[in-house]
Amino acid sequence: WKFRNQLLTDAPAAIEYNDGDWTTVNIPHTWNSADAQDGGGDYLRTVGWYRKTFAWNNEWQDKKLYLELLGACLQAECFVNGESVGVHKGGYTAFRFDITPQLTNGNNVIAIKVDNRLSEEIAPLSGDFSFMGGIYRNIFLIVAEQEHIDLLDNGSSGLYLSPSQVSETAADLEIKATIVNRSSLPKTLTIEGALRNPDRFEAIAALPNPVFSENTMYSDGETLRSVSRTVIIQPDDSYRFTETLHVANPRLWNGKADPYRYRVDLKVRENGKVRDSISEYVGFRYFSVTKDGFFLNGNRYPLRGVNRHQDRYNKGTALTRNEHDEDFGMIYDMGANAIRLAHYPHDPYFYDLCDRYGLVVWTELPLVDRPGTAATFDEVTKQQLRELIRQQYNRPSIFFWGLQNEVKAQYDARMLVLMPELNRLAHAEDAARLTVQATNHTTARGWDSDLFAWNYYPGWYADSTSFRSKLTSFKNDEIRPTAISEYGAGGSIFHHETNPAKPVTNRGAFHPEEYQAKVHEQALADFSTCDFVWGAFLWNMFDFASDSRSEGDRAGINDKGIVTYDRQVKKDSYFAYKANWSNSPVLYIASRRFTERTEPVTPVVVYSNCDSVELFVNTVSKGIKRFAEVQSGCFRWNDIELAEGKNQIRVVAMKNQTEYSDEIVWNLETTTYCLIQY
Repeated sequence: WKFRNQLLTDAPAAIEYNDGDWTTVNIPHTWNSADAQDGGGDYLRTVGWYRKTFAWNNEWQDKKLYLELLGACLQAECFVNGESVGVHKGGYTAFRFDITPQLTNGNNVIAIKVDNRLSEEIAPLSGDFSFMGGIYRNIFLIVAEQEHIDLLDNGSSGLYLSPSQVSETAADLEIKATIVNRSSLPKTLTIEGALRNPDRFEAIAALPNPVFSENTMYSDGETLRSVSRTVIIQPDDSYRFTETLHVANPRLWNGKADPYRYRVDLKVRENGKVRDSISEYVGFRYFSVTKDGFFLNGNRYPLRGVNRHQDRYNKGTALTRNEHDEDFGMIYDMGANAIRLAHYPHDPYFYDLCDRYGLVVWTELPLVDRPGTAATFDEVTKQQLRELIRQQYNRPSIFFWGLQNEVKAQYDARMLVLMPELNRLAHAEDAARLTVQATNHTTARGWDSDLFAWNYYPGWYADSTSFRSKLTSFKNDEIRPTAISEYGAGGSIFHHETNPAKPVTNRGAFHPEEYQAKVHEQALADFSTCDFVWGAFLWNMFDFASDSRSEGDRAGINDKGIVTYDRQVKKDSYFAYKANWSNSPVLYIASRRFTERTEPVTPVVVYSNCDSVELFVNTVSKGIKRFAEVQSGCFRWNDIELAEGKNQIRVVAMKNQTEYSDEIVWNLETTTYCLIQY
């Protein structure tokens, strides 16, 4: 693709426009990969243009052609051979345009105008993250027969799979799709739906050892149930296919332990020849959320997971599958069983990973901080919600539709109108899932949603690191089942402190890694006895770009991630969680980057899920501690004396009669002052 930004006119849409001096780029692409992470709040918010010239293919004769974009931030207008084919408002959902009438038998030019400037009609209008412009997700040309499954239904696949009456002994599956006839003749079509066992499992290299056995996730592709119907569809008309299959003894999608999915094939035939087909996966599961907690398939299943933003260092939001795989692998390996995809719809591929590997998902609208002032804002926001739900409707991993995040209390009057409308829309689109909102103030208690959640930061924005009183209030003071949607603390791998006190958190320059770990240690301890809290989502899995921030070890980054922005370093807190959430053996000495020391007495903290851990300092044992005697896998030896110079810190652990070890070196250099009298 040819690219250029800061062209605010529509001139580049013209066929004859000369783009010879434009930059050549690959999609996905963002023009904010560098400036949205460097601080100052001055990253480029402008109009960018993309152009591509391609030749007509004779195989496309008598076909329908659609242009599909999975994400262009914040709005886009597409032109084909100089003619506008449509505008899409919203930067995080897919959209398609029919470009058949505009194509010619020769060279064709697609020009796409993308705009990430502030617009009062498009959420988000503000937030603690950078709104990076560009076609930052994949783009496709779809070639279809004249008779096909509807491709203009809000960017969805056109196939809707609705399990109901699910139990261990039976389930119903409703299959819905709209079939369109764009030819000039009536068509007699046979529509076939089939439920199958899958015939393969697509593993990712970033996750070599999942909890389940991969070869149990598929079989021979056997057809379990099928249905067909023959109909006549008139020219430029459609037919709504709706059939229900009954399934006996379904294998349930059961989170990380057994995320089994079935495959549904839908085919459209004319005279026996397939004119269109689609295959999607479905999972049978049932759940409930009460003030006693989250229950999956009848069993208590406390959701303990992370928040994730979609960007990374020097790539911005323009990620490929490799980056998504790497992110997912770290989240899964740490032991999380749930994820909140903040604060907007994420790449469809990431939802697919959650489906495949069994992570429970909370996904949400980009309604953050405030509603817009434009008269069209509410309708555009509803459209974003409609697109989110329809595009991700078939996901067994999705349980919650998030309606807002931290919209301020001053907008109470607006939200008292908008939230009921969003809530009703969500339930009209999808009666099976629950709605939720995340807030940091009590006014939002009056705003509609099925569930409620607090963004709450003990030890960071509040002085005490304890969650206890807040968690207790969920049963006593909240009407709805309530979760912690965000909690955490900043942490720099370059900043360290022995026995750290609470740092300056708002624009503070010093964010010691040890203090971040202290906050998360307390969170793990408090949540471990509060299974009635249906969800707890730490903020954040990864550092992320927030160009207006200036704190920690550099500007432009929110450093509350427990993995660095470039994904190269897992901070101490990562291993605290892994020791609590993962079944894999964990033995990790914290403060390992605090190598140069000036204080001769220090604590030694080790995160482990092993049965026992023994500490050695310079080969001398400092004692054995047992897992049953410590809190939440945090083994701590206080007042350990270091020798001048090099100190070998080594731990040896046992788990299931297997020995594990970890070792680091700290250097102690005490300063000696000599008073000389002249």
